[in-house]
Formats: sequence, structure tokens, C-alpha cells
Amino acid sequence: PFTRTHAWYVPGLLNADAMKDAGEVLVGQHDFAAFQAVGSKVRSTVRTIHRVHIGTQLFPIVTPETQLTAIDVVGDGFLRHMVRIMVGTLVAVGTGQRSVGTIAKVIASRQRERAGVTAPAHGLFLVGVDY
Repeated sequence: PFTRTHAWYVPGLLNADAMKDAGEVLVGQHDFAAFQAVGSKVRSTVRTIHRVHIGTQLFPIVTPETQLTAIDVVGDGFLRHMVRIMVGTLVAVGTGQRSVGTIAKVIASRQRERAGVTAPAHGLFLVGVDY
């Protein structure tokens, strides 16, 4: 209840190492069409992700085993809901619903339905914009 408006509750522990490996696949210049909201109208879906950082720490206010995971994405621009879909896909890797190897296949497919769910917005924060 203390974090429900600022974090996405995912039951169980996430495999942060698998999520980090999956995040590395997202780094670089790719066509991120599979990671955009359906119906988005843009000229190009090519974007460059400079860094995906996964940080975890125990958050024992809920239970002694509760883990708080932060995902920091740095890029040259983002499509509509791109980061939320990336996070949903990384969480699917962290829960074991997907393997790290599926990330490159999702990118190559350019199909939104191949990516994970859209993470809820209440855990998303814009940290900064650089020009």
C-alpha cells in the first residue's frame, strides 16, 4: 500500500541477472516498432538506446524478501509507450515467462504482439532530458 501509486507490484522475486542480459540486447540502434503503442503515427521507429540499467534492493517494509527493482533507460528518443513496453518485456524475462533470447526476435519481428505487456504508468518517472 505504501508504493502502489509509485511502483508496479510484481509478485515473487525477479531474476535481475536475466533482466540485465535482456536489457543489453535492447542497447544500440534498432527498429523498435514492436515496442510502440498500436496505432502510433511516426515517420521512423528507429531509435538508439544508449543504456538500460537494472538496479535492485531489498524493500523489507512489505515482507523481508520484497525486492524493489528500478529500470533506467537512456536513449535518443522514445516511441509512444516504448519504455513501458520494454519494462513489461523485461519483467517477463525476470519472472521466467520469456527467455533472454526472445528479445532479439521481438525486435526483428516489428510486431507489437510479440513484445510483453505495457507496464503501468504509475511506476514511470521522467528523470531528465538532455539536448
